[in-house]
Amino acid sequence: GCTVPHAVMMVDCFDSVEAKKKAIAGVASVFDKDVIFGGAVYGMYTQDGASDVDTVSLLALAGNGLQVQAALTEHMGAKGLTIEDDDTALSAALGAGGAAVAQQIPNIGKSDLVILMGDAHSPKNQHLIDGFQSVAGKKVPVTGGSINKNDGLTYLYYRGNMYTDAAFALAI
Repeated sequence: GCTVPHAVMMVDCFDSVEAKKKAIAGVASVFDKDVIFGGAVYGMYTQDGASDVDTVSLLALAGNGLQVQAALTEHMGAKGLTIEDDDTALSAALGAGGAAVAQQIPNIGKSDLVILMGDAHSPKNQHLIDGFQSVAGKKVPVTGGSINKNDGLTYLYYRGNMYTDAAFALAI
């Protein structure tokens, strides 16, 4: 039998909202929509190399004894802000967003690994990590990245739904 995944990380490189929705629907035809997390990216990698157009990459997290807890924060207030012009407001918005996802997960400081993704392009994403670590501590291993695509196509996927100006954490 197949092992049902606790989470499926999905990233895509499509240049239209309709294509993104179709990709999510396609993945949801195989996996429960509630386990789909990820977002829109400029490019992705597989063992076959780099791809940057009209592609989807998936990573299923499954196994006996594996537990995954998820948290989302919406409306962080970072959309449209730049480091050059709005660093103080950006730091506050993303720091609060990072702290908010960490606060939603019980015992976050005891996680073996956290995947943290946010609608915050580099180097803005450091503020998100700082906020997360203000709650979880700096010893929790964190991986993840920035959700970012062409202007207007930046979407974060959480439980198979599309969000902007948001962040999520998956604690493993």
